[in-house]
Amino acid sequence: MSNPWKIKFSRSIQQRNDQEAKPFSQLINQYENICNEFRKSIKSHHLTREKLNSLQTEHDYYKQELSKLQHSSSLNNLQSSTSTPSTPTSSSISYEKRIKELEEKVFTLQEELTAAFRAKAESAQTLLDLNTEIKRLKTNEQEQKLNLEKILIELENLKEKNKQNEELLLKKETTIEVLKKEREALQLDIEERDKRINQFTEENRQMLNHVVEQKQKQVDAMNQVNELYKTVMQQKQQLQMLQAKYRGGSNSSMDGSVDNLNISVNSPNNIGGNNSGGNNSASTPQAEEKKDGGFFSFFDKIRNNVTQLTNNGTNVNNNNGMMMTSSPIPKDNENKEKITILPPMNVVQKQTIETQINGIDFSEDGFTVGIACGDKTIRVYNSKSGQSITTLHGSTDSVIKVKFSSSGNLALGACSDSICRIWNLSNDRVRHTLTGHTKKIYGAAFSSDVKRVVTGAHDRTIKIWELQFGTCEKTLLTCKSSVNDLEISRGGDVISSAHFDSCVRLWDMRTFKLISEIDKAHGGQQVTSVAFSNDCTKLLSNGRDNLIKIYDLRMSYKVMDTLKHAEYKNLVNYNKACFSPCGEYVAAGSANGKLLIWALTPSTTKAMGSSVVINEKAHSNSVSGVVWNPDGSQIASCGYDKQLLIYE
Repeated sequence: MSNPWKIKFSRSIQQRNDQEAKPFSQLINQYENICNEFRKSIKSHHLTREKLNSLQTEHDYYKQELSKLQHSSSLNNLQSSTSTPSTPTSSSISYEKRIKELEEKVFTLQEELTAAFRAKAESAQTLLDLNTEIKRLKTNEQEQKLNLEKILIELENLKEKNKQNEELLLKKETTIEVLKKEREALQLDIEERDKRINQFTEENRQMLNHVVEQKQKQVDAMNQVNELYKTVMQQKQQLQMLQAKYRGGSNSSMDGSVDNLNISVNSPNNIGGNNSGGNNSASTPQAEEKKDGGFFSFFDKIRNNVTQLTNNGTNVNNNNGMMMTSSPIPKDNENKEKITILPPMNVVQKQTIETQINGIDFSEDGFTVGIACGDKTIRVYNSKSGQSITTLHGSTDSVIKVKFSSSGNLALGACSDSICRIWNLSNDRVRHTLTGHTKKIYGAAFSSDVKRVVTGAHDRTIKIWELQFGTCEKTLLTCKSSVNDLEISRGGDVISSAHFDSCVRLWDMRTFKLISEIDKAHGGQQVTSVAFSNDCTKLLSNGRDNLIKIYDLRMSYKVMDTLKHAEYKNLVNYNKACFSPCGEYVAAGSANGKLLIWALTPSTTKAMGSSVVINEKAHSNSVSGVVWNPDGSQIASCGYDKQLLIYE
């Protein structure tokens, strides 16, 4: 059974054909009727003409006969007048009668000739009218033919389009089946992950209970140690009182008391090790000070053993003979990760200019920040004081990206006039003008050795330039799509590029060949920026789908994390996001002007108090770029509100 849409389409084509063909059939019938009438009128015209010719011939004949008769009549009249002038003859009478008949016949023929001429004129007029009508019909016929040809062409186009739609429908049906299968597989994967999450949650709960239990044991141990310390101090006070009481008495009685007290105090010999009895007969002040020092040494040993108990779970006996035990803390807690310092969030510097700011970058030493401006300049400021250092001129169109070299003496600007310029910061002059691209340059970066510059533009090419002479060393034509951003890894051996076709591509800096291609990184939306972490283990991509994705460069570019937030909207095609120097945070600016910072690890989340921190008092319009100071103490952001903000 054929599909309903095919039947409907066939009926619509048939109905349209009937509507378009009906005027043609009427026109053709009318044209045939006119042609038949025209043939009849031509035939009638020919008959009338023949009849006219015959009448003309007959008229001429009778006219000649009439002239002959008149001539003979005149002769007869002359003769009769000569012979008998007064008496008419029968012959003359018959001639006159004949002449009269001929004259009447001639008159009749003359009237018929006039009627024939009139009919001829009418036939000629009819013929002219028919010719005019035929011309009009031919014109209409030509127009209808042209319309028919157009309709036929449109019909062929519709047939071709219908065929394409059928093929597309078949492809989409196939795609839907594949997506259904993928959906089922994803559902199974989600169920499996849910099971693993539940399992991890249970393990986490058990581990937390275990940690709480161990902490409780440590608290109990500390309480017992405090009791022991209290007992020791009390015994020390008793000793001092005994010394004061027996200071003037016999040495033997004091020595005995001291010996008894020492035995009582040193009974917990497992805490600080075994104490030697020493010379119990010493009764001089020096000996008493020595004994006092022994008590303090004994307390120090207790304190050291408490520390050892907390770290390794040793056994301690109190003065009542009770054993205090504690299990060792789990190994994971022995090597705790160092909590990274909180990211800067307070605005300390604010610069407002008269044009929008497209890009931003810190110098390697962190004391200089540069912004790429829409007024064809690059402005350089002191990041600590906010003072303007210099303004770099030379571009003929707006500057989109700015980058400092690792040596700090060069700065590049990727410009809308399809030229990348290199400035020498020692004299603020253009050192190289790199021409070769045919469209706007959106991405540019120095190599780690500052011997090359890599640029990417909307002409779908990536170019590698050597800076000794400022010439193009290599052009990569296989990037397939416009470049919105590019970065070079800190080691200088990998180039990462962000593309309009939602792909992230990685290139070998040494061979200039494609290493890998992350297809549809952001679901068909543009990738606006890429960034490497300082340890070159992670790659970041920012997309117009309002997501930031983190890839593991050690695990075949697997997605480690996907960062998103309800407040984060990316509406700028070259919006720059970045890693923190320690690699623990990611910062990006939103279309609503807010600055968002994501924590990537549990320790950084704990330090921040949340996995995402939002600075509400940032920009009043879309943020176009965020960059982190290399020492981690500052963040700088720029945007369409013509402001440069520096946070500490």
